[in-house]
Amino acid sequence: MIAMENYTVFSKSVRGYSHLKNNTVCQDYSDHKKTDGAVMIAVADGHGSVNYFRSDIGSKLAVERALDSAEIFCRDIKKEQLYDNKSSDALMEQLSKSIINSWRSAVREHFDANPFKEDEIAPLADKYKKRYQNKKNIESVYGTTLILAVITNDYWFAVQIGDGNISVASLKGEDGEAEWRVPVEKDERCFLNATTSLCDSDAIDEFHYCLETADRGGAPDAVFLSTDGIEDSFPVNRNEEYVFKLYESIAKNLGDDNLLKEYLENFSRLGSGDDCSVAGIFKTDMFEEEILDEHS
Repeated sequence: MIAMENYTVFSKSVRGYSHLKNNTVCQDYSDHKKTDGAVMIAVADGHGSVNYFRSDIGSKLAVERALDSAEIFCRDIKKEQLYDNKSSDALMEQLSKSIINSWRSAVREHFDANPFKEDEIAPLADKYKKRYQNKKNIESVYGTTLILAVITNDYWFAVQIGDGNISVASLKGEDGEAEWRVPVEKDERCFLNATTSLCDSDAIDEFHYCLETADRGGAPDAVFLSTDGIEDSFPVNRNEEYVFKLYESIAKNLGDDNLLKEYLENFSRLGSGDDCSVAGIFKTDMFEEEILDEHS
């Protein structure tokens, strides 16, 4: 058994360089949580189009509600249920539905307290203005992706809708090298600026997940998540390799939060220009410390 305090957990989001130049808000959000029996992280990327003018709020609500749903899930679930494939599939679908419903409820609550203003709707095409003035499809204005990962002593899982990256690492061999893999298959519907979203009417069919229990190898030694601002900064044919190295570098330098922030801001400036979010869970002694070059 591994005590949850033996894991380091972190999350960090920074405003993208293009957003700074255009004086637009950061549409990414990330957070993490430790409970008595679980460690969890989440990242979300609100959509950038003018039609999604509250996506920065949508991404924040997505992360908050996903972490709350995961905590309830881990508290109430019986681990034996997850050892049966048929049962575990149903439970992952149940969790995904819980996240969707909780997010939609939070969006409606926010809208009821903050109706759309004229200056928010003014830049939109007429068909969108009419739709939102009639209070139809309100959720799309808050549209966002979401990735959630949770580690417990008995199982670990990740769920994802939309683009972004989930990577896991386990120490292998005598030299203790980290062996990396991507446990959730990429969604082919996410290409260039197109992505699936929590605001989609068929969002439940767009969720992807992985679940691994103790009898199937158990939890990896590290799990990292990031929004697409990270992957899009690297060459397409080698971005996984570079993303793995970036995660390791970040994990080795968590002692200086300001330096990490500067590093990611410069990373965005020299790379995708997009908002960047990274979150991770890893065994505290897994990575040796080094000095991060914020000008990399």
